[in-house]
Amino acid sequence: MIRTVLLPALLLALVASFGTAKAASLEPSCCAPEPVSCCEPCTPPCIKYRDHHRLCKKVCCTCEPPVKMVLVVEKPCTECAFEVPVCVPACCTGAPTVCAHPGILGRKVVEYEWCCGFRVKMVFTHCGDLIVHSYY
Repeated sequence: MIRTVLLPALLLALVASFGTAKAASLEPSCCAPEPVSCCEPCTPPCIKYRDHHRLCKKVCCTCEPPVKMVLVVEKPCTECAFEVPVCVPACCTGAPTVCAHPGILGRKVVEYEWCCGFRVKMVFTHCGDLIVHSYY
């Protein structure tokens, strides 16, 4: 007997609450929260360079100076593209092959490799900084 009396009363209260919530949402509110921007401005990361030389074989045997080149990389947390200047041996011509993969401890790694054997590995730290490793 109690269930038959309580159940319709609960349903009636539930329907009444939906009606008031709908009416309240139709009225303009002066206290509506400001929309939050989902993206922070694109700031270039702090870039550190590390050179690694091979012991047995050099990439190029010419005496020409290295060529300055700019590589465009996306920052993983913001997906903003920015430019990273690097020096490439003069004998490395053509476009490099690009490979992006997760690294140790969840870091994002982007590797560039030229046909001459020269490699550049860019590692994004958890702080958003970038470490550029060059393998001659």
